[in-house]
Amino acid sequence: MLEIRPGSARDYANLGGTLARQSKLDAAITNYRKALEIAPSDPYAHNNLALALAERGDLAGAEQHLETALAADPAYAEGYLNRGLIGARRGDVDRAQADFERAIQLAPGLSDAYNQLGALFARRGQLREAVTTWESGLVIDPRDLSALYNLAVGNIGLGRHAEAVEKLRAALSHAPNSSRLARLLAWELATAPDSHLRSGSEALGLARRIHQAYPAEPEAADTLAAALAEVGRFDEAVQAAERALAGSRQTGRSDLAVAIEARLSAYRSGRPYRQPQALEQR
Repeated sequence: MLEIRPGSARDYANLGGTLARQSKLDAAITNYRKALEIAPSDPYAHNNLALALAERGDLAGAEQHLETALAADPAYAEGYLNRGLIGARRGDVDRAQADFERAIQLAPGLSDAYNQLGALFARRGQLREAVTTWESGLVIDPRDLSALYNLAVGNIGLGRHAEAVEKLRAALSHAPNSSRLARLLAWELATAPDSHLRSGSEALGLARRIHQAYPAEPEAADTLAAALAEVGRFDEAVQAAERALAGSRQTGRSDLAVAIEARLSAYRSGRPYRQPQALEQR
């Protein structure tokens, strides 16, 4: 296109977007800057340059370009969404919340803004608000896998295990190859506090599949151990939990290591792991 019509700012910006999706960030940034040389106030080019700079870790530069984009187009919903993402990364959660809410106000169909706002509520410990927000986003895009996963995690945190299992099963029917959804469902089927929700054999099938695909991930081995314990195969559960413990220590994940140690102690005593029964927030 640039050969046909050289000097098009939008074509440079689109080429930058294609290069960014190929992880060629330096080349993408060069093309975004060429676009801005031609059209210095183009909010699209400023927004995309900001995303590339943020991916390289230049949050201050990214925020500056988003400010310029929003000054040029105060109704640019994606600009508010992306400025909110950068604010959340910088720890300015109040500013991030305001930006996400502004993005939703300007573009009620922007499903990712709901997902990010829900994640911000969860980060603050406001799980009920988080769950409500994720549910609103899923009305717009019922197959948003990130929102479906987050919603399941939020429901588990609130003690709504039946709802979590139901949502995970539905999500996996749309995305049967999603390892995150499958692992979380296996965990629920192996460790849910309510006996009628547990299914050790199904949990074990899912957990084996995830562990075979990701044998080095501590969470995969931890889930396999829980499923093995649920079906009474405690010697194998101990072995899997020991692998999970070693992996968590090697990667410096001390919180996960402490949790696995407690579960490992139960397996050695011939007891499966059960999640504590959470009291729903009010």
